[in-house]
Amino acid sequence: MIKQLIFIGIILLFYSCNQTPKKPKNIINNDTISVVQKTHIKSIFLSESARKELIELKHFDEFEKTIEQFYNSTPAEAKLNAKDLSDIIIRIKDSITIQKIDRPDVKARFNILHNEALRLLDMSSINSISNDEVNSKIENIIYAYESIIAKINQVYLMNVNEDNVDVQFQAPKVFADTLPKDVKKVEKDLKLIKKE
Repeated sequence: MIKQLIFIGIILLFYSCNQTPKKPKNIINNDTISVVQKTHIKSIFLSESARKELIELKHFDEFEKTIEQFYNSTPAEAKLNAKDLSDIIIRIKDSITIQKIDRPDVKARFNILHNEALRLLDMSSINSISNDEVNSKIENIIYAYESIIAKINQVYLMNVNEDNVDVQFQAPKVFADTLPKDVKKVEKDLKLIKKE
């Protein structure tokens, strides 16, 4: 009798170990819904000399806050923010009054960023766009923004270096003994002609 109970206990134990656990119905399966979110690390910062002047630029603070949202956003959030980004880029391009950055190379970088924002805005209206494609566009936007910051830093660095360099050009002195003999003769002839 004890042998039979042990045998039945082993069979029940074996049977219960081979059963797959049932998932509760209220838990969402993570395999079916996947949120692809990439976190981007800001690698280029505005220099202090540039920030002092750009803070006076009309929409620059709003522009930076809008861009910051793209460093840590899901594809859905990025698509929602694309219109705001496009609008603020237009406003900041039109309000550039600082002579140092009112240059074609800086404006070209703003145009590239604006084009990337418009592409992301177009992507938000297409349902078949994958999250990977949206993440790729977010990376392009971040790269274009950091390109603008790098160029502005370069412009301000060039201006600082130009202000610090005081160059006075002087004509080099030529010693009479370093001139060839033919030149010395011509020089003497010129002096004689001038006296006459």
